[in-house]
Amino acid sequence: MKVWDEIAHFFQNYEAERKMSTTLRKPEKVKGVVVTPGIRLVGRADLIGTAEIMQGKQVSVLDWKSTYKESDEYHFDQIDSYGVLALEDFTDAMQVRGILAYLRSGNFVMRTITRDIIKQHKDRLVRATQ
Repeated sequence: MKVWDEIAHFFQNYEAERKMSTTLRKPEKVKGVVVTPGIRLVGRADLIGTAEIMQGKQVSVLDWKSTYKESDEYHFDQIDSYGVLALEDFTDAMQVRGILAYLRSGNFVMRTITRDIIKQHKDRLVRATQ
């Protein structure tokens, strides 16, 4: 695959279909009764890998897309969520490189997901449930 040839170097060590989860908010209890439910984020990345870069360890998350229409903005929320999960698993990583790879066209889009973006995304997810 042409697209893989261009991005394979981001995945020096990789794992396919990695299950990930994290707690975004713990349940709040008053006198033993849950008054605010907890929130868990779960996901399964198509491919997750690590590579050493000049700034330290970087985690890369790949999501293959088989759609005809390339709608990056819609999928960036998904990639950001994978970023949240990846940085929970790889606490020594400086950032996450999110990659959307479109199988039909052979195109791909990369997004650098910093810890600041991760924090904003986590806050957005929690607010969306209120």
